Amino acid sequence: MEQEYPVPGYDIYKVNEDGEVISYFRSKRKVKSSRLRGGRSQRLQVTLGHNGHFDLHRVVMAAKLGRWPEAWEHVRHMDGNKLNNRPNNLEIGCVILNAIDDIENGTRQTNAEYIDQAIARLTALKENLQ
Repeated sequence: MEQEYPVPGYDIYKVNEDGEVISYFRSKRKVKSSRLRGGRSQRLQVTLGHNGHFDLHRVVMAAKLGRWPEAWEHVRHMDGNKLNNRPNNLEIGCVILNAIDDIENGTRQTNAEYIDQAIARLTALKENLQ
C-alpha cells in the first residue's frame, strides 16, 4: 500500500504520493476531485469539508511538512509544472526562490541586467538583516 500523509487539522483527509487528496469520510476511502482554477496562473484546487477551496499544492505541502505553510511561504514546483503536485516535486520557499525556479524552468523571462540588479538588491537586503 502506498504511503499517505495526514492533512494537519483535517482528520479525515490524507495525501498520497501521487499528490491526490484522499477522504476517509465515514471510513470510506475516496479520492477527492480537484478543479482547475485561475486565469493566467492556473492551479488545481480542492475542497476540504465545509471550509472552502484550497490550492492543492498547499494542501499537499501541509501534509508533507506536517504543518500548514505560513502566508508568506510559497510552494515551489521544482519541475516547473504547476499541475504536478506530487510531494516529491514540491518544496517550500519564498517568492524570490519561486521566481528563480520559473526563470530556470523557462516559464518566466528576464535578462542579465535585471539579474545583476536583483543580486545587488538582495545582497544589500541580506546585509541589513544580519
